[in-house]
Amino acid sequence: MASRGFTGSTPARFRLTSLISLAAIVATAVAALVAAQQLTEASDRVNESTGPVLVATQDVFASIAEADAASAAVFLSGTPEDREQRRLYELALERSSAQVQEVSRLVGDDDATHGSLKEISADLTTYSGLVEAARVANTQGVLGGPQTLTEAIGVVQEGIVPQVADITARTQERLDEDIDSGRTALLVAGLIGIIAIGILVAGQVLLTRRTNRLFNIPLVVATGLLIAMLVVLLSSWVRQQQALEDARDGGYDSIALTAEIQNTAFRYKTLESLALIATGDPAEQAALAEQLAAVDLGSEALIAEARVGNATGDGLLLEANRAADSTREQAATAEMLTRWDRYLNTSQDIQLALDAGELAT
Repeated sequence: MASRGFTGSTPARFRLTSLISLAAIVATAVAALVAAQQLTEASDRVNESTGPVLVATQDVFASIAEADAASAAVFLSGTPEDREQRRLYELALERSSAQVQEVSRLVGDDDATHGSLKEISADLTTYSGLVEAARVANTQGVLGGPQTLTEAIGVVQEGIVPQVADITARTQERLDEDIDSGRTALLVAGLIGIIAIGILVAGQVLLTRRTNRLFNIPLVVATGLLIAMLVVLLSSWVRQQQALEDARDGGYDSIALTAEIQNTAFRYKTLESLALIATGDPAEQAALAEQLAAVDLGSEALIAEARVGNATGDGLLLEANRAADSTREQAATAEMLTRWDRYLNTSQDIQLALDAGELAT
């Protein structure tokens, strides 16, 4: 009876409507706060961890590939060895070790990535030891130097490179997750907000029927504030999504593509060097060259199109040209295509000389 009296009289209904409206407003505010916090945390992760890890991982990729190519060049220089190439190898190896530590610092509590980083560090130690053994054998005229160098390069290509690629893939997944983060909380906040607005409108209708007052100022203000809060929350999420998408498409994807080009080109150079000691793989060389560009780069028409970012054809270099979104980047990628064409022509001349027996091994 008491309960029926509470809900049956007009003042009681007003009090009940007020309490329900207040609870709905509080629930909406809490849900909006949680959603905003998740959006902020996602942006912070991209800025402080996910993004820098992706960049640093690509730097590791490039440094190890550079060390791989330089070590072969040092070996080929014989005695006395090429000091400049030796210096480049040591700097690249030192840089890659430091970059592994940087990735470990940035990655946070990702156990899988930490495991990959430990394997990379161990492989780098093994790699440097094999390179040194090959170098000593080469300078002292001991047999087995080429095989040892080939084994060292195998450590990079079969051990380190796949681990770096795995880290890159996991980081890219985390980046995608961060971009999508907050969507569920936003939907919950929006649903609660819509229900709250419905309750406030129902309360306004009830008051209008009971009191013949067209508007209740507190309810109108509360409804307006709720709508404004939901609009601000939604617009903030849209802006964040756009910013993160732009960062991924215009920044991180380009970094990953550039690193892949570096690794492929350095791998080609390594195989070219190994061909001089009869341990290279011409078929893999050809495949890498096609991976970089599967068209005639000497075409004037192609270079003209590349200068405006419209290079057509298959290959990483051509993809990078099409991905360039400024005149400066388009010019840089066009120049990269020209330089690769010149290098490839020189490489082919060396291979022809090798096949004809015109170069000593």
